[in-house]
Amino acid sequence: MDLLTHWVEEHNFRGIKLYPNLGFYPSSPALAPLWQYAESRQLPIISHCSPGGIFQKRLPNPLERINPLTGSLLASVSPRKFARHFADPDQYIPVLEKHPYLRLCLAHFGGDEEWVRYYQQPWLGVSGNRKAGITSERSWFSKIVDLLRSEKYPNLYTDIAYTVFNLTDNMPLLKVILNDPLVRERVLFGSDYYMVEQERFEERRLSILLRSVVEEDLFGKIANDNPRRFLGL
Repeated sequence: MDLLTHWVEEHNFRGIKLYPNLGFYPSSPALAPLWQYAESRQLPIISHCSPGGIFQKRLPNPLERINPLTGSLLASVSPRKFARHFADPDQYIPVLEKHPYLRLCLAHFGGDEEWVRYYQQPWLGVSGNRKAGITSERSWFSKIVDLLRSEKYPNLYTDIAYTVFNLTDNMPLLKVILNDPLVRERVLFGSDYYMVEQERFEERRLSILLRSVVEEDLFGKIANDNPRRFLGL
């Protein structure tokens, strides 16, 4: 916190980036002062919210294996697989309930694999339809949409950085979900900058393709209006 307040208050830093996959839960008590400070100053926070990406290399210790939401012991799996427990959108619910005006962006809208999972699995979760054999957890895409639709957290956002590079699957779904007035006000355009270097076409081509799919008004909203509001400009 000393480092954070130094750079924000003395050097005018304008925001915070968090990466839970590196080995911490957003609801950890250690982060309580950060959430309080960020909400009080309306600092925008972008937090990685996708199972993919970088992760801690060591196996989770016994304390990390206790799910702070349920108190249950999580299975000991590889560090890559366990990282999804840290980044799960559900882990932000206790934080948002305590800090409802937190200016927070759940980056990547759950990530490409969770968008694909939304196509493959029904909206209902574990308790939704056991008789029909539906026992899988809801996709992160649907979890984030539910948080945005709740209208309980007016400064909660998400972004489509890198996720939208899966053009065939994800651009149509994006266009459909942007028709929801409770969602389209809180989606931010992003490309994930350096990640585009490994793709077959450049960032500019992506933005033009996206504009052609979602059309100019919606693109202007997610690429200009919403980011300005999120950043407090």
